[in-house]
Amino acid sequence: MKILNAAQIREVDRLSIEREPVSSTDLMERAAVRAWEIIKTVAAENKAPILVVCGTGNNGGDGLVIARKAQECNFNVQCIVVSADKSPEGSPDFKINLQRLKETGVSLHIAASPPDTIDLFPNTIIIDALFGTGLSRPAEGIYEIWIKWMNASGLKTISIDIPSGLFSDDPRTDVPIVQAQYTLTFGCMKFSFVFPESARFCGFVYCIDIGWDAKAVAEQDSNYHFIQAEDLASLLKPIDPFAYKNTRGHVLISGGSKGMYGAPMLSAKAAFRVGAGLVSVHVPQRAETIVHQSLPDALCVSDEEENYLSRFPKAHKFHSLAIGMGMGANSEQVLKQAIIEFGGPIVIDADALRYLSENLTWMSFLPKGCVLTPHPGEMANLLKSKNFRLNDVVDFAVKHMVYINLKGSFSALITPTAKVFFNGTGTSALAVAGTGDVLSGMIAGFLAQGYSTVESVLLGNGLHGLAGQLAAKKLDITSVTASDVIEHVGIAIRNLRSLQIT
Repeated sequence: MKILNAAQIREVDRLSIEREPVSSTDLMERAAVRAWEIIKTVAAENKAPILVVCGTGNNGGDGLVIARKAQECNFNVQCIVVSADKSPEGSPDFKINLQRLKETGVSLHIAASPPDTIDLFPNTIIIDALFGTGLSRPAEGIYEIWIKWMNASGLKTISIDIPSGLFSDDPRTDVPIVQAQYTLTFGCMKFSFVFPESARFCGFVYCIDIGWDAKAVAEQDSNYHFIQAEDLASLLKPIDPFAYKNTRGHVLISGGSKGMYGAPMLSAKAAFRVGAGLVSVHVPQRAETIVHQSLPDALCVSDEEENYLSRFPKAHKFHSLAIGMGMGANSEQVLKQAIIEFGGPIVIDADALRYLSENLTWMSFLPKGCVLTPHPGEMANLLKSKNFRLNDVVDFAVKHMVYINLKGSFSALITPTAKVFFNGTGTSALAVAGTGDVLSGMIAGFLAQGYSTVESVLLGNGLHGLAGQLAAKKLDITSVTASDVIEHVGIAIRNLRSLQIT
């Protein structure tokens, strides 16, 4: 799914109205009715009263339609239009729907400030329809008062299209913003939804198909994409009934040091889980027995040093490499040798990223298709800046011709061509030691099977998130370990295959 900016959204709306053809009023009706169907499900659990807070633009028009539909379904609904003018001017579609609402007899208030006559119950649901994606400056005056009132109410809030006060194209949060529990957004995800600092205002986001013209969407150029389960399913290759281990790819996992032998083992297990036919684990000599005992499926490449890696093994038989997990100190030369000698795709993680940040001149020698998998702290080390922004990461990827998988709530794959793909799966259950090692093994496993770099990272990110969700559902969000994630990767793959169109 493309992430479109506010101007592009207006253009897609315009083209959809022109090409379907459909009136702007009917398009608003369609979008708001689809939002209402979701709201109705939430409100019907205990027949919750509904309070719709509307602005005077098209977002407010959506709110007016929702209030009308709630009345038609016999919900206890009140509607407030926020305006200092008792006869508010508004967008044409707002005015049409205001008149329609008045004809239904809904309890309607036009107010500059929250009136004392509003009947609120502990289970009242607020529908936030104050501002949409057209907002271009911070909410102030009466609008700021209403945003603060909604937040202070303690009531469940559902925002229409975007939490009021949040900018569609800018994740800044130093402005008044509605704190929603749900956001029902139209057509596509918004740029500000995929950054932790601004995403926390959105709650759970539902993206509603409002019937945009597909060609109009395709005509919009965007470097930003939001990847969903359906997108991932289309990437999975069909199963070859005549495959054997040598045709399913050979992964080399290089890592481990005294006290951190578990990290490469997690990566190796994960590589197997995504379908790699062979996995070799390059570990310090002392860990050889550990490999054979804990993962008899794998081959072991034992280093000549007991407690750390000292020399990169001959690489002619491996199709992909993941390096750095638990590597620790004293192994800088191993990464340097790998960069020079290994001609295939490399996944660079953990301690290998630290070595790379200390030797940035090595970047020019990285083989084609190399993936760096930093968390924000490791990315800051690579950029030599703690206060970096996404554009800085994009510039780094383009400059050094590498793929960067920036890990986070919505992990982002940044390509050498400045494309950014945000992962739409995941859970805070993954915020635990070892899950990054699992992810690196998964990406390397797909690379070994012949998937492209973009496909490998997207599938790795997506399945990692889905497996985490499955593990959290079975256990508890606070109880999931990296090993639990591995155990659910196979189920996640099976679930994705069930989405494939046959």
